[in-house]
Amino acid sequence: MTSEPSAQPIPPYFLQEAADLLQQLDEGLQKLRQNFDIHQVHGLMRVAHTLKGAAASVGRDAIKTTTHALEDVFRALCTPEAQMTAEVERLIFEAYDCLKLLLEAGTDRGKQDCNSMKLMC
Repeated sequence: MTSEPSAQPIPPYFLQEAADLLQQLDEGLQKLRQNFDIHQVHGLMRVAHTLKGAAASVGRDAIKTTTHALEDVFRALCTPEAQMTAEVERLIFEAYDCLKLLLEAGTDRGKQDCNSMKLMC
């Protein structure tokens, strides 16, 4: 009897990489909060893309889906007419918090109450 990938513990190498990427996201989001800069948004989009791919490679669909939604928001913010409104900022930070919870839990099998993920997808 084989288990589905999400039933398996998250590999330690992924947890380390994800922790590093979350730190980069946190630092980038704090800078973006202080001063909206398109180059910073591009950097955040690349970090989210890397985390999404890493999560997919170890079968962590909830992390992949949440990060994909975050990546899509960053992509939308790269358009010239985009604005970082208070609501967009709140949703981004809520999605970031969801990612932290998913990684801290060590599994993404359980359903997390991540309203931002639902709104952003």
